[in-house]
Amino acid sequence: MQNLVEAAARGAVNEAQIQQLARILVRIAKTRETPLLVVLRDMHSASPAVQKALLQLFLRLRDEGWGNVRFLIEARRDHNSTGLTGLEYISSVAEQLGQNFRAIDIRPLTLEELHAALRPHFRSPNFDETTRQLHHLTAGYPLLVDQLLRDLLVRAVIIKIGTKPDRYAIDSNALKGLRLERVAPQLELFLRGRIERASLSTNEGIMAASLGIIAQTLRVTPEGVPKSLVVDLIAAGLGATGEQVDECLDLLTSLNFLRPEDAGRAVGFTHEATRSTAADFARSNIGFLRVVRRIANSNVLPQILGRFRSDLLQAYLALEIGQAGEAVRLALSAEASVAETGNLIQRRLALECAVDALSKKRPADAAWAVTNSRYASASFGP
Repeated sequence: MQNLVEAAARGAVNEAQIQQLARILVRIAKTRETPLLVVLRDMHSASPAVQKALLQLFLRLRDEGWGNVRFLIEARRDHNSTGLTGLEYISSVAEQLGQNFRAIDIRPLTLEELHAALRPHFRSPNFDETTRQLHHLTAGYPLLVDQLLRDLLVRAVIIKIGTKPDRYAIDSNALKGLRLERVAPQLELFLRGRIERASLSTNEGIMAASLGIIAQTLRVTPEGVPKSLVVDLIAAGLGATGEQVDECLDLLTSLNFLRPEDAGRAVGFTHEATRSTAADFARSNIGFLRVVRRIANSNVLPQILGRFRSDLLQAYLALEIGQAGEAVRLALSAEASVAETGNLIQRRLALECAVDALSKKRPADAAWAVTNSRYASASFGP
């Protein structure tokens, strides 16, 4: 299935390939006592070419007799794009082809929706608190909820206590203090795979650079990153057009990696787990490294972010390319720009970066001790 989707995205799929895949699916399904379930994720971002290829596959399967083949289609109803996409498209197909299809909306669940979804299957001494903790850990994203519950079941934090329907017991106290990326060790591989698959249908360098710039900028602007800043920096670093960057950001938003920019907030990651995975992916990509190296020659940062945030962001970016000495200089410059304002939070941020850079440069350096002392003073008082 993945090969078909990738080939369709490149415009390299033909009728013979579709017919062959349909026959393989039916053949496999006939050997099973239970239905063969095929899950298609993120259909809201499928291109018209991919949609056409899948529809041809569905029609061919119908002609082959379906057998025990079932399709579960995951899409976001609230995704805005051109053409017939998402659940509207899939629902129209399902109506024509019958019970072999089920489409589900994968937008983030509200706390009330998560509560209603889990209530029939869980017994907990404090179910309301358990649901709140699960929602806090996953931000309501169904894929993250699924990954977390699977891992908690393996770890016996969740215990199966009944069947028909399946029922489970969970203690809300066992969830306190958990972080999703630590609880579900396979989550990073799962998310990394989604990024890598997405890179096949866009410019990988632009995508990696966008993810890296957003991840690093959030360290100095935790409230979010202006989309215009991302576009300007990628354009300066890679020569990309604003349209190319916009298309990439739209794709990452459709994959639930980025939350959409709206009137109330700027671009940011949907979850700490997606931020961490995105930063790691960008770190190993030459496109991101090229942007980092060229940003120093751009006047975009000071104009948009001001001196403190501009210097601190460039310090973090210098660390990304191994320029620890330059990172120290920029971080201390950022700290100096707010030293007289009495803003301990900003001083702490800058000095923390300087300490980190010095520890990589020369841990025994006297400057490290001095800077570390200033960091401690900014953190806890003289």
